Amino acid sequence: MEIIYKNDKLKDVCENLKLATKKYGLDVAKALHKVIGLLRKSENLYVVSVFPQYRLIVYPIDENNNIMKSLDNEQLMFIKCIKIQIEEVSEHYE
Repeated sequence: MEIIYKNDKLKDVCENLKLATKKYGLDVAKALHKVIGLLRKSENLYVVSVFPQYRLIVYPIDENNNIMKSLDNEQLMFIKCIKIQIEEVSEHYE
């Protein structure tokens, strides 16, 4: 899955283990980077949605780089979503 970020600062923390370790500590940084790796390897957002222990604030992005609107069938929206925007790292990691 393709990942975009709300801003460059968030991108740097999510993609650089050293920066994440400085901000969150080693254990949290490793967990965060594990989630980012899982997202990158996932075919779509639905695959990730079955892992509730991972908590990032994300928005599904459509083929025109717009945030997807909720569909009546959330599962279908998650299956169609192949790109996300990471909005923030939640309190779960801090």
